[in-house]
Amino acid sequence: MDNINLRQSPVKFEALTHTYWLDGKQLKGVTSGSLIERLNPDKYAGVSQKKLDERAAYGTAIHSLIGLYEETGIISDDEDVRHYIEIKEDQQLYHVATEYLVSDEERYASSIDHVFQDKDGGIVLVDVKRTYKLDVEAVRYQLSIYRRMFEMQNPDLKVKTIAAIWLHGEEYAYVPVTPVPDDYIDYLIECDILDKPFDVASHFSTLPAIVADKEQAIADIIMHMEYEKSQLEEFRKGLYEIMEQHDIKSFCGQHIQLTRVFPTERESFDTRAFKKDYPQIYQEYVKKSPVKGNLKITLK
Repeated sequence: MDNINLRQSPVKFEALTHTYWLDGKQLKGVTSGSLIERLNPDKYAGVSQKKLDERAAYGTAIHSLIGLYEETGIISDDEDVRHYIEIKEDQQLYHVATEYLVSDEERYASSIDHVFQDKDGGIVLVDVKRTYKLDVEAVRYQLSIYRRMFEMQNPDLKVKTIAAIWLHGEEYAYVPVTPVPDDYIDYLIECDILDKPFDVASHFSTLPAIVADKEQAIADIIMHMEYEKSQLEEFRKGLYEIMEQHDIKSFCGQHIQLTRVFPTERESFDTRAFKKDYPQIYQEYVKKSPVKGNLKITLK
């Protein structure tokens, strides 16, 4: 891999207060209490502050263990760290920097979790997430803002890929995302400065722009749903075989109840054949009702 010399931002980070400062002026962070939270201000409504603090503390601990591995090679026995290393090796990502501070040196600053090079030498920016579900749309905006500030700070370097590494116990994934267009980022910053809601649909009224903005997020959601569906089906088959083998009719656990449905025969009415053989009688019994229009989404 080529040696990359990253420009160090003049912004200073205060770890105790988790604040960013430039020439005596406090800058806003990208994620906490600012831009990304404006995308969905009610995202954590109903979640207690205690729970949020616990999640944040554990997330910080995992980031520290991963940082320790990147800086010293020391590997923790935590499964999230092991999965992180597995993803990194599978994707052939090579460490350049950890917690790399970037800023527009005017209003915002933040630290990119990891800067990598891929096997071809391309720059990859990665954010590590430990949420129950990966908020792909928020990740897209966050990393797109990071990409813009990274390239402002390093004008001779171009980012090839932005991606999340999602770690959630036994579930983990490398999720590349499509960058958000610059005009969307500009509008998000405008909303933050003026303290107004971020309403993409009303501001960008043309359908193609909205579709382009949502396309990758929709595809990611569908692929994740299909993966989860296949996993559930595998669990279902395996559990059914175990219950059948031990003649277990039902099981009630802490979170789910399993009920074994025994083999049987199902009767069905061949509507197509009946319509073909008795079209007049069929028409007498046909009932029509309005059906709302909807949108069919097919992965390419």
